[in-house]
Amino acid sequence: MKTFRTLAFFGTCILFAGSFTLLNAQIEDESLSEEELNSALVHEFYKDFDIIFEGVKKGLEAAGYGIDYASKRKKLIETKFRILTADDDFFDIMEQYGKIPYVRSPSWKNGRTSVSVRLEENDDGSVTITVQAELSAFEERFLRKWLYWPSNGVIEEETLKEIVTAVDAEEGSEL
Repeated sequence: MKTFRTLAFFGTCILFAGSFTLLNAQIEDESLSEEELNSALVHEFYKDFDIIFEGVKKGLEAAGYGIDYASKRKKLIETKFRILTADDDFFDIMEQYGKIPYVRSPSWKNGRTSVSVRLEENDDGSVTITVQAELSAFEERFLRKWLYWPSNGVIEEETLKEIVTAVDAEEGSEL
């Protein structure tokens, strides 16, 4: 009888712990297609690397991003996070830019995005840039952590337009 009580107690504890984690948050485990994961846009310029590097920084600033990290040696420019929405219109705004991760009964705060641009010098003298955005938001009710997910390409398109405009404008200026 004592063994039965012990097993029943531990069995109940395991069931309770399992159900608690299910109630805590239910995140969908859908696999994203390769296309959704790779929303990066690639553009090739036939200009000097320094002109393109400065133009990319100015284009990112024109798109509303602050520069967080810029390294010519690593050929990388990363932006600070830009807040897209606070909380009231979270789904209306963030669904335009990517598939929001499923969390049961969420309380999303501060939908935001950051952009990284990689530059690559090619043998023919051209420079290829790759623009990649990442979305994130804080889930306050259950998970209490930042969740990150890929962009659908809209942010990359908007940002690339600003970068191309800035690089073209930068061509005539002296460094």
